Amino acid sequence: ELRADVWNTQRAVWGAAIGRERGDHPFRLASTLARVSKDAPVSYDMASWDPFLYANYQLWFPKLKIVQFDSKRNGSPGSDIVLAGKNWQHRVQPAYMIGCETIANNCLFVNSPTVAQELMSVPLGTEIGSEIVLGVDADGLYPAEGDSTLRYRWTNGNAMLRLRGPATAPAQVAAKLIIPAKFHLRLKINEVQLFEGTADAGRWERTFRLPRFDPGTELRISLQSDTFVAEPVGGYTRTLGVQLVSIRLL
Repeated sequence: ELRADVWNTQRAVWGAAIGRERGDHPFRLASTLARVSKDAPVSYDMASWDPFLYANYQLWFPKLKIVQFDSKRNGSPGSDIVLAGKNWQHRVQPAYMIGCETIANNCLFVNSPTVAQELMSVPLGTEIGSEIVLGVDADGLYPAEGDSTLRYRWTNGNAMLRLRGPATAPAQVAAKLIIPAKFHLRLKINEVQLFEGTADAGRWERTFRLPRFDPGTELRISLQSDTFVAEPVGGYTRTLGVQLVSIRLL
């Protein structure tokens, strides 16, 4: 039986505790694994075993059914959902690669196209503004800042979120911003303009009705605003727009 050593176990516990306090996860596949049904086992290739990640998967998702196999010993996965190395040699074809961790060679593969579609689409209500979510490509956004009471990401004045829409078509989009000064603001989804006008400094919260999009449609959420140059920190300056606190499809 493979076990994490004391240091890696401590790292996992500390990472999970910090993640819970801040409201985020210490690994990239978390948001996708959270959508795996508790009845669907996940096969883990011990050939790409990482003690820190393996311990974190079990800490964050205690109900996740992890079944071990070892591809180096010609073992085969016992389920359609597989965590293995990026160059998994005995990969079943076609197997869809959903995404990979950034801190270790662990990637998520799915053999079923139906399950792959479910995992790649972002469910209704998911926070995609202030958090990094697998399946959401973000441009024009700085890393997340804040604490457990308020998380946000600064835009550079021209932010874009791209994602595959939920299996259930969204009816609304809710946006929460903090605007540093009286700014011109424009919010669009695909070619539909939701808002354009002047917004006063302070909190800005709106919910907009959406036209009907087919389930799974690729969505592009654009947020543009005036900008300012922040005071240098350590000799590094940033061009900032608004603080993106929350974007949710409802």
